[in-house]
Amino acid sequence: MKHVIWGIDPGTTVGYAVLDIQGKPLYQGQTKHLDVDGLVAKLRAYGKPLLIGTDKAKVPGFIQQIAAKTGAKVVRPSEDLSLTKKRSMVGAKSHATDALAAAMVAYNNMGPLLRRIIRFAQDQHVQDRLGAMLELVIKRGVSRTAALETVQDREIVAPVIHRAPTKQDYVKLLGKLAKEKQEKTRLAYDLEEAVKELREAQRKTKPAQRVIMKQPASQKLRKEVTKLRQKNALLAKLAQQNKLVVPIIKNLSTHEVQKVVDKDIIMVEEPSQHSEQGLSLVQDKLVIVQRPWKKSNLTMVHGKKIRMQVIDNLAFVDKNSLRKALEGNTLLERIITEYRESRA
Repeated sequence: MKHVIWGIDPGTTVGYAVLDIQGKPLYQGQTKHLDVDGLVAKLRAYGKPLLIGTDKAKVPGFIQQIAAKTGAKVVRPSEDLSLTKKRSMVGAKSHATDALAAAMVAYNNMGPLLRRIIRFAQDQHVQDRLGAMLELVIKRGVSRTAALETVQDREIVAPVIHRAPTKQDYVKLLGKLAKEKQEKTRLAYDLEEAVKELREAQRKTKPAQRVIMKQPASQKLRKEVTKLRQKNALLAKLAQQNKLVVPIIKNLSTHEVQKVVDKDIIMVEEPSQHSEQGLSLVQDKLVIVQRPWKKSNLTMVHGKKIRMQVIDNLAFVDKNSLRKALEGNTLLERIITEYRESRA
């Protein structure tokens, strides 16, 4: 999703405007009695907010809520824009044009930096990673060089925070889940083959060696083999139940998050232990947490709300309980239903 700039004029009648990152107007309007969620849903259709502009030196609470909801950076003037100044910028007065003036405040303030980032990405031939670089430089305060090193190390999808998902997003997710299921089935097969080889080796063991198997060390080995068989059986059973395979990481440090950077759903044992880069890399993921933790710009669900079974560093999550925990996201249900019908 492309990055854009929002301008907002709060009030009983809310004015709003959208610019692209080159400062070109894309949309503007005004609506009475529009709340935060309603405005975010309306403007998401035009792009992901990188900046939110206001014409007030003191940021209104309404705009602070939207910034917390979207993760966008708020840009304000050093003093309230005068009526004369706004008219010189956008012409006739209305809530929509006041919002357009607010968006222009953000662009005029940050435009030089935006142009430098865009030009730098072009010079380094990483235009396809521009979204990730904008997120790191504008929102995280990372230098352009450091942002370049980050996006060159691995493929990074620009973080998305509570954006309206598209059908393509969920088709991609379902494809990844199908691939993980295949990997899980392969793992179960490999374990079964290992057990067969061990049985064959035991069968060929000479009588004298079989006596040794009665010793404590050999008994311990047999216990380990038994555990392996049990785990193999359980994995095979879970594979047949078509559960989601979710990787588990210890915390949200950069080192831990890099292990699961290509996953859409992850589980975190200690989310409060984190780095800024780690947080930026999981903003486009669904995060299952084991401990309560409030972080408004992450999409999280508590593990207690989900039926799952944990084996080593994997959680096998029941799809129905996950859907129930995410109730309210009707778009998710509709898109998954459409995808299933298309595959029927």
